[in-house]
Order: sequence, then structure tokens, then C-alpha cells
Amino acid sequence: MNRRRFVATLGAGSVVASAGCLGSLIDDLTTFASTPATVTEDALAAADYEHKGTEEMVETREFASESVEVTNYISQYHRTVEFPGIGSIEAAVFATITSPQVGVAGKDFNPLDKWDDDEIVELIQEQYEQLQIDSSVDSRDVATLDQSESVTTYEGQAALASDVAPDSSDLSLLDGTVSDLTEIDVLVDVATFKHDGDHVVIVGVYPDHVPEESERVTTLIKGLEHEA
Repeated sequence: MNRRRFVATLGAGSVVASAGCLGSLIDDLTTFASTPATVTEDALAAADYEHKGTEEMVETREFASESVEVTNYISQYHRTVEFPGIGSIEAAVFATITSPQVGVAGKDFNPLDKWDDDEIVELIQEQYEQLQIDSSVDSRDVATLDQSESVTTYEGQAALASDVAPDSSDLSLLDGTVSDLTEIDVLVDVATFKHDGDHVVIVGVYPDHVPEESERVTTLIKGLEHEA
């Protein structure tokens, strides 16, 4: 089976690293720790997603004459989608980023405290040239973590690359090198909110030719667990 991946969103770092990009987001922050926001096993099974891992990211910075440390978490989930004439692709990506609310000298300094969905999308766009995100096309409210949160959907395009040599039916598309690119239309779901002292960012990227994928992302959001 020929496997391909999103150049812009999968592999080392993934879409989470771009959406979180916490090394640059938190240049001026502090010594506080968040806790991971993860998806329950029942929700993963219902949505047919796989947990790829949860990564702890620790940043140490000098602020207000203090050496402060911020612990953030990124959890990544993928789903394989079948593309007619192309093959099997890990083309559906879901990620959660948690970052603590930060207070120094009585002031809050985490930029996520003021960022909305559009600003998160701008950050993703800046990090990956091969992921083009356009305007928002829809929004929906989703119940998660005992609260209702707004999820904004954007349309866009993402590049695909071949990880291995394609079979004969794919020779017209790629010659087997990672430099070969195929562009597909995608939808990008983004939500930002606070829960139990943490900022939570949710990002989902999936091909727009799969109509039920939005419902799968909703299932993942509803199935979040997060305890401070």
C-alpha cells in the first residue's frame, strides 16, 4: 500500500507544532505548568483516529528579573483516508495544545489569552508555506469539558508528498521522491478556549472530499479529557 503524508501538517512536528509553535508563542512567559488535553479511547474508536503521542514542551525564560519555566503539552491524532487514484494517506490530523495561564507581578502574559481563531490560523500559515489557509467558511458550537465552545472552519489547500515509491498505478502522479507534491483541498477546524487554568487550542486538518470528517472531529472534541 502506498503511503503518503501531508508535507505541511504531518511528520516531525506535525500541524501541532505549527499551531502551538510554543517556542515562539511563549518567548516572554513564565514558570507554570499546564496539563495535557487528550481524547478518550471511546471517542477515538468512534472517530476512527489513532493517538500518535503526547509531547511535553518546557520553555525557560527570563521575565521581570525572574527565571521562569512554562510547561506546555501537544497531543497528536491521525486518521488514514483513502483517495481514489492516489492511495491511502494519513490525511486527517487532530491536535490539542495546552498552555498555562501565566501571571507575573499580578499580570497575565500568555499571548493565547488574547488570541482568537483567526490569529491561530495566521500562525499556522506563517509556519508552513505548503499549507494555504483561506477564509473561514463555517462555525459550530461543540459541547466539551462541561462547556460549549465555538469551532471555526476554514478552507484551504495542503501539499502531499510520497514517503515511498508509488506502485505502477501511481506513476503518473509521482516518481517516488519526497520532493514530488500533490495539492488537495482541505478544511481546517480551530478552537481556542480556557479550561481549569489552562489555555486550550484545538486544530483539525482534513480533506474536504470526505463529508463525514467534520463529524469525526466533533466527536474528538466532545471526547476531550483535561484535568488541572
